[in-house]
Amino acid sequence: MRFREDPQPSSGGIRPPAIHAGTLGAGAALATPRLPPSEFICTVHGVCFDNRYRKLAQLAVGDPLYLQREHGSRIDQNAIRVMDPRVEQLGYVPPEISRWLAPLIDRGNPTLARVHRVSRKDIPYYERLVIEVEVR
Repeated sequence: MRFREDPQPSSGGIRPPAIHAGTLGAGAALATPRLPPSEFICTVHGVCFDNRYRKLAQLAVGDPLYLQREHGSRIDQNAIRVMDPRVEQLGYVPPEISRWLAPLIDRGNPTLARVHRVSRKDIPYYERLVIEVEVR
């Protein structure tokens, strides 16, 4: 898998696919959505809840992770859990990504995820776990 560069520190993840404007005729504009990326890198949100950060010490770069939809979430209808190899929850895919990734998962598109970077106490919780994701 080839992945893009790391997100900037404190970014909370990558930005969702942008809308760009194309022009038609005499200056008329039409917003056209870009296709979602097939590979990306993002932070994992919610690592600070339920002492999930303690599980990070057991992870290494390259370890496989699992993305699991959380249907019925009261907070985010597109919630996607990030699970470790023991199928214990580590956190969530950021909402700006799950907004477009959840429908792909719901349609049956396979996802592959793994640890890109794992940091310890000297990094804020929201930047401690960075994952690589491939959508097929």
